[in-house]
Amino acid sequence: MSNQTNFGFSDLTYIIPVKNEELEIQECLRSIRAEEQLSKIIVIDDHSTDSTRANVLDLNFQNVEVIQSQGQGVAEALNTGLAHSRTRFCVRLDADDRNLKRRGKFLIDTLNKEPASIVFTSARIKPNYSNLRRPSYFRLTHEKNLKWLLLVSNVILHPSVCIDREYGSRSFSYPNESGVEDYLLWIRVIGSGGNFRFINRKCIIYNRATNATSSLGNRTKKPLSKFSIDAFMDFQISILGKSDRYGAEIALSGGGFCESLPRAFSYFLHVIWKAPLRAKPNLFFNCAIMIFKCVLFIRLKSRQSRRHSKP
Repeated sequence: MSNQTNFGFSDLTYIIPVKNEELEIQECLRSIRAEEQLSKIIVIDDHSTDSTRANVLDLNFQNVEVIQSQGQGVAEALNTGLAHSRTRFCVRLDADDRNLKRRGKFLIDTLNKEPASIVFTSARIKPNYSNLRRPSYFRLTHEKNLKWLLLVSNVILHPSVCIDREYGSRSFSYPNESGVEDYLLWIRVIGSGGNFRFINRKCIIYNRATNATSSLGNRTKKPLSKFSIDAFMDFQISILGKSDRYGAEIALSGGGFCESLPRAFSYFLHVIWKAPLRAKPNLFFNCAIMIFKCVLFIRLKSRQSRRHSKP
């Protein structure tokens, strides 16, 4: 990496994947320009069929580029944005989220003190999702604890992330796994020796979808591919020092694979037992949620089987 330690707004590029976001994109871009005018913005239009592209161009902001993607999903759109960026750092943001003032300043101050592969922040949850459980950022300032928490839940809000492109262009790209591409990127970064920094400031307004994996205890509802399991296995072995493919499936699926409750219980118990003291409270809470999901899943399955077996 370069020895530069005096980064500024001109070293940031915002990457915004969009698809049919004509109602949101202008407010998103205005929220960035409300702080400064020097950063670059790349809007990746993932084959929109509405006036999203025209709405971006109508603003006539400087340093804004619209790139046409092929409609192959958000992961491919993000990789296209990373490939076209020419600055040191890429900042994530979704079209339905908003930048809060001073986000850029907080990022630059942190990166000038100690550059990191990925820097992420806290967020203000949009009021229309206030009934959903908010992410907990308890003790995330300790990178070792963060890695342990990632074994059982995704505690990083994807729109709050800033990626060091000088590191990322060599070592990783977004996996094409719909719904969990961000989470798999985090574990890939850790597996390749990357480091994380957390800014305990609310720097974005986050429009959290009901199926988002970026909060404690939430996980994808569908089975993941062999690539996903293998990537998680490498990460798990580096943290736990053990290989348990079924345990990895349990952790990634959040209970979807838990026909064997004892196996699930033993995996989560092992995680809690080996974890550092500061990470234990959050791990215990998340593992308890996972085990509860397993019990509920098994009970529902048994009830369904009893109903079908009745004459």
